[in-house]
Parts: sequence; C-alpha cells; structure tokens
Amino acid sequence: MSAQDGVHGYELWLSDGTAAGTRLVKDVLPGPDPSSPRDLHTAGGLLFFVADDGQHGRELWRSDGTEAGTFLVKDVLPGSAAPRYDQMAAAGGRLFFLACPDPQPCVLWRSDGSPDGTLPLPADVRLAPGSLSPVGPDLLF
Repeated sequence: MSAQDGVHGYELWLSDGTAAGTRLVKDVLPGPDPSSPRDLHTAGGLLFFVADDGQHGRELWRSDGTEAGTFLVKDVLPGSAAPRYDQMAAAGGRLFFLACPDPQPCVLWRSDGSPDGTLPLPADVRLAPGSLSPVGPDLLF
C-alpha cells in the first residue's frame, strides 16, 4: 500500500492490519518528498508498482516485501521523462503493461520482475479484442 507517516512522503508500506505489523518497506525517494507508489499489481509472487525516485521519473518498480528486494525494474524511457503506464495485468507469472511515451505510440511490455526479463513484446504481438490478453508467438516463455 502507499502511505505516509509525516516523516517520509507517500511511500511503499506493508501491513498485516495491526499497528505492530505495519512498516515502511522502502523510502524510494528518500526524505519527506513522496515517490507516490501507484498502479500496484501482483505477479509471480512480486508486487509491481510505478513510482518516482527523483532521478528516473515515474518508472516500473518491484518488491518482494523487503527493502533489499524493492528496486527499479527498468527505466523504460531513460532520463527524467517517463512513459504513462496503462492497462497493467498479470498472466503466467508475469506483468503485462502498456508503456506510452508521449508523443510516441504505446508499446506492450512484459516483466518477470528482473531487469533482463522486462522487455517490449515483438511487434507482431497483438491484443485480443476488448482485453489485454496478448495473442501471438512466444508470449510467456
């Protein structure tokens, strides 16, 4: 979940529903400014989210619930500009999403939570009508 404690801006927190079981996972943008995690989705036992670390713009992050296991997955649009992330969905243990770098068209990506396993899908992959279900060669493997 995204929350703030008055010391850190809105950051990624984990809770079991009790005060004792609630903790900051990682201060993605250290200090009082928020990284504002949003678009939280689970896939393959990981939590994926979009956040701004102050260096890369709003990019894709992942977390296993630990500080060390929470990191930037990929700088999809290098530099401080970032794409708009849209239509995120889990399938086959991976996260599929559209990365839309204005003014360029959106590109369908997949991620297994690793930098090398986060890549755009081949150009011949299309979406099934009315859904984010990709259809085409070699989608999940």
